[in-house]
Amino acid sequence: MSQKKQPEHGIRFALHLPTQRMVSPAEVKKGLTCDCVCVACGSRLVARKGEIRIAHFAHHQDSNCPHAVEAAIHWMAKQIIAERGSIFVPHRVRTKLVHGKRNVWEEAISVEVQQEGVVEVEDCRVEKNVVGNSPADRFRRPDLIAKLNGIPLAIEIWNTHAVDFEKEKWLEQHGFSVLEINVSDLADLSTDAYRAALEQRLFSQSGKAKWLVHMGDKEAGERLNVREQELRIEKQPEEERLLALLEAREASRKRQEEEWAKEVKEREEAQKREAELREQERDIEEFNFPISNCVVRIGRNDSRVTLKAHGYPTKNVCLRISALAKKHGGRYLRNICRWDFYGCKETKTSFDTLHMHVLGLTKPDFYVILKLAASQIIKAPIPIRPAASVMLPVAPALPQYFDDPALQELFDERAGMLEFESGVTREEAERQSLEYVRSIAQSRTGTSRGEVLHAVQQQIAPPSVAKCCDIAVAETNDDAVIQEPVVCDFAFA
Repeated sequence: MSQKKQPEHGIRFALHLPTQRMVSPAEVKKGLTCDCVCVACGSRLVARKGEIRIAHFAHHQDSNCPHAVEAAIHWMAKQIIAERGSIFVPHRVRTKLVHGKRNVWEEAISVEVQQEGVVEVEDCRVEKNVVGNSPADRFRRPDLIAKLNGIPLAIEIWNTHAVDFEKEKWLEQHGFSVLEINVSDLADLSTDAYRAALEQRLFSQSGKAKWLVHMGDKEAGERLNVREQELRIEKQPEEERLLALLEAREASRKRQEEEWAKEVKEREEAQKREAELREQERDIEEFNFPISNCVVRIGRNDSRVTLKAHGYPTKNVCLRISALAKKHGGRYLRNICRWDFYGCKETKTSFDTLHMHVLGLTKPDFYVILKLAASQIIKAPIPIRPAASVMLPVAPALPQYFDDPALQELFDERAGMLEFESGVTREEAERQSLEYVRSIAQSRTGTSRGEVLHAVQQQIAPPSVAKCCDIAVAETNDDAVIQEPVVCDFAFA
């Protein structure tokens, strides 16, 4: 036992030799006539019952006995239990958390091992040696041994130190339940207060008693196993239902993940195709030269030749470009205002042919400008082409109902709005848009061309078309009366 500071009021209890019981100073005579000895060292004690200090025992002669106070308290507690033949025991239960398949449900089940309360103990003896089953086991000496419901019980009083693990396991192996009661916090009480507090600690609920070992745990474990099997049978219908729900959720999540993976793959493939398409569409050779307020550009790649006027082309330039494109079988793309030439066996030859024709687009008085422009031909470096060419999708032909770009643009815009914003089919959107644009053109029959273009411009009003319409109107006789819908074969830049 570890050494502990002794309280100032000395030794509280002593062993009375005539009765072999632990007594307090109030129960015996004063001085050496008390006939008491120290239970720790066996030396004679004197009972001091003066008027100044609290009554206590002390060694008759100087003695190196540091554990006298603790030993006296220990023995008094054991004596009280042995004389009463009873003790307070705490509640003990065995609990187990049961899980269903894949943890779809869980429930805690419990079996009571020991009820709480004061219980009678049999054959209670103090400091009785417990001999092992073999000479190698030696023996252990619990504070008290008794029998509770026919099962051996070892009672340990925790005054200065708790029961060590090795002793606890030894007693368990030899069939003993082990109950530990902590009284170490009562050491500083006076003798009279200590006796009352000790009895209350030993025979009522204090939270200071605990089971270290209970031999009923094994039987309780078997009952827990039986209860678990009953619970699993009881929960089987619910478990099957929950498993079905779980599997359905997992299947749904798996399908969703597969769909996401498919979408990602399709998006990556689309991006790859788009990149390949852009690479195929990129010009490998181009020619640019300025004419008036615009720049005419001819470009080519392995599959097509393009022709486009950038800037603000005059009406004359637009008409000449349109005539040149139609002569060589070009297709006009209104959304990007460009002429494309497909179906060429050799795009280089077509490119050079268009190049030579473009040099002759303007009037003779622009010959000097054209000669200067021809000397400024820009040729982009030809990139390394992939070994296997990518098959480009054939773009569907756009419906063209009007030769006038302004009317056609109004038609395209209205059809797109009806299709994507109103939710009608493409055919229905084109039918409604065609009626709408024709009604505008017919309502303006008999008016000047400038008024018709102005009306159309108010309907669509994109800046690029507005600028082109202004140029076209400026070079058109506004007083000319339109008898038919406007027809214009040239492309706006």
